[in-house]
Amino acid sequence: MTMAMPLIPKQKNRQRGVMTQKILKNAALRLLVESGSVSALNVVGTDGGWILKVKYGLSEQTLASQARPVRVFKKLDTLVMYLKKIGFEQFDIDTSGYSIDARAGLTRPDRSVALKRIHEAAASHVEPIKR
Repeated sequence: MTMAMPLIPKQKNRQRGVMTQKILKNAALRLLVESGSVSALNVVGTDGGWILKVKYGLSEQTLASQARPVRVFKKLDTLVMYLKKIGFEQFDIDTSGYSIDARAGLTRPDRSVALKRIHEAAASHVEPIKR
C-alpha cells in the first residue's frame, strides 16, 4: 500500500541559490506514526527552542508548522506532549545546539506591564453586584 505524503521537495531558492531541506507536515507525520513507518525521532535543540527530525526508511525530514518551514517548540514539555498525543513516546534528544540565552529574548515584559495596567483600570471601573 502506497500513501501519498504531503511533503515539500527540495527546491532551489532562486534568490540565494540555496537548497532547502525536505520538510514534513503534521498530517503526514501522523500517518507515518500510525503505519509504524517511523524508525526514529530526534529532538534537536536550537536557539530559542526545539525542532523535531523524523527518520523513516532512508529519509530524515524536519517537522514543519503551518506558517513556517520548520516548527520550533519553545518548551520541551510541549514537544513531549505533542509526541505522546500522536502516539510516539520514545525519542532521542540532542541538546548541543540549545541556547538558554536565546530564550531570554522571547519574553515580553512590556506586555506584562501593559496587561497589569489594563486589569487595574478594569477593576477600578467594576461595580459590585448588588443582591
